Amino acid sequence: MKKLSKGFFFVFEGIDGSGKTTHLKYAKMALEREGFPVLATREPGGTVVAEKIRSLILEDTPVEKLCQEAELLLFLAARAQHVKNVVLPSVRSKNIVLCDRFLASTFAYQVYAQKVVNEAMFFLMNSLASYDLKPDFTFFFDVEVKEGLRRATKKREINRIDKKSIEFHQAVKKGFEGFFSKMPEDSWEKINTKNKFEKNKDKVIKRILEVITASR
Repeated sequence: MKKLSKGFFFVFEGIDGSGKTTHLKYAKMALEREGFPVLATREPGGTVVAEKIRSLILEDTPVEKLCQEAELLLFLAARAQHVKNVVLPSVRSKNIVLCDRFLASTFAYQVYAQKVVNEAMFFLMNSLASYDLKPDFTFFFDVEVKEGLRRATKKREINRIDKKSIEFHQAVKKGFEGFFSKMPEDSWEKINTKNKFEKNKDKVIKRILEVITASR
């Protein structure tokens, strides 16, 4: 097993069906083949409590309608549990953590598309929930909304968020684009999923290794 001088936190973002989860799974296998210590996780989820919160958020037939404010707070509660109990300990143990969704997703879905709170309030709330953790690098997987939904609902059961209007999902995509337009260019990379998987997977691994090497 290769030893790293520090831990790393890489995030895979994008709308459902963008290919982020598939690329994350491949990245985990590829890095482990190279001898790196890797943990793959997801949001919401990653711990027993956070997975229960995930089920509550996504279930298609809830006992009662989940209001937008409660939804945002549940996402942040799951993040606090996940970051404190899984992500931070793993990074501090000098592992590579690959996470399916993080800050950008919450911004795109809850802040931009649903306008639950303003940006300033959201970033303050997230600072508490994330313990000020920031990714070392983020991949933004881009796909057209209709194609993404087609792919996502073909692979799994339709959840409550899938059923929202096409206008909502288009707003989410714009939310991602707006979020990354404000981020430093060297902190993220857009992956066009119109390209073949073989081409994109190599690009992702190359960039991860570049980030790791640059920190030595």
